[in-house]
Amino acid sequence: MFGIWSRVRRRLWPEKYPVPLDDKIIAAQNLMREGDWAQAIDAWKAIIARGDELMPATVYARLIEAYRQLGALEDVEQTVAEAEAEGAGHISIYAGAAQAFLKVDRGEKALAFARKAASRAESLDDKREALALVASVESEYADKAKAAELLTGLVASLQQKPPGDPQSILRGQIERQIERMGAKDAWDAYWRQRQDYVYMHVIRKLIETVGPSARVVADIGSNRTPILDFYQGAPKRYSVDLENPYRGENVTAVTEDFYTWHPPEPVDLVTCFQTIEHVPDPERFTRRLLEYGEVVLLSVPHKEPTGLNPGHIQNDIDYDTIVSWAGREPNFHYIARELSGDERIICLFDTRSTARIDQLNSESAAAMAFRFRWGEMNRTSGLPEKTKEQA
Repeated sequence: MFGIWSRVRRRLWPEKYPVPLDDKIIAAQNLMREGDWAQAIDAWKAIIARGDELMPATVYARLIEAYRQLGALEDVEQTVAEAEAEGAGHISIYAGAAQAFLKVDRGEKALAFARKAASRAESLDDKREALALVASVESEYADKAKAAELLTGLVASLQQKPPGDPQSILRGQIERQIERMGAKDAWDAYWRQRQDYVYMHVIRKLIETVGPSARVVADIGSNRTPILDFYQGAPKRYSVDLENPYRGENVTAVTEDFYTWHPPEPVDLVTCFQTIEHVPDPERFTRRLLEYGEVVLLSVPHKEPTGLNPGHIQNDIDYDTIVSWAGREPNFHYIARELSGDERIICLFDTRSTARIDQLNSESAAAMAFRFRWGEMNRTSGLPEKTKEQA
């Protein structure tokens, strides 16, 4: 009778009454310490075969570790599948699988498992540890810019809320990862890589199309990225950021709250790239952007799953989300897809018009209207009749 009650209470209160480590588990652990991986595998498999309904995920994780030591990658994947089937999917399972594939330079598989570990993490510290692993794989095999963004977000997260365990070495691990990336500043690596992204090429093209005659430009949430260098012809350029405005040549760096700063002159073009996903009140933020200038150009991650980046507090953003934030539809939007599969949505708002712009290439009437709107020709000789109608 007591045995039945023990099983019931372990099911109802697993934290208070954990599954005890019996002699077989202790023996398997000893085999791991001795490096007898083949015998340890047999021992862990025998424990799993007992069919204990409360089999802890750590047993599967230890089996994966033993397989990793022997380079048995097919067995690693099979063990992950078995753990998931038994409801034992846990961050330790996926992190172990990621490490196994990382060991043999299988970056794509390692990244998939690392991301799964991050998605399954329940505590903040577990999530940060898993995302540090994602960043490690990204920097080595996939995308150094994304790795830099993740690491910077993790540093900010640790500053806002230190690890629950005061002895945690997570911060040191992250700082060493940044150093290993070969950049004194993670944002240097971030920008070097990011400027070659598809969405940045689209943004540059849009700026060349609608912005060459803009006289006053403001970039909001610059975080030291030199977006304003794209507007070399603008006499007045403002970089607005709470902590890290861009300090470039002929750029006015404004370290102030975006909500309370008032431009000293009317702004022709406002840009805000990869910022709104970080703010707690995106509707207020977006509508403030639309108050700033005549034309607003913004971008955010498109349909990014929750938890993929610790610094992003707005997730699963799509076209309808942006419309709800802005209170209106953009005049033009474009979804840029990277080779990695990541997407970003870029939107252009003309605060003087709600007309939809289907084509926004350099030869379009809409592009001509923007150029004449702020250009010297508009100030002196006026617009051609056709262009006036478009402006």
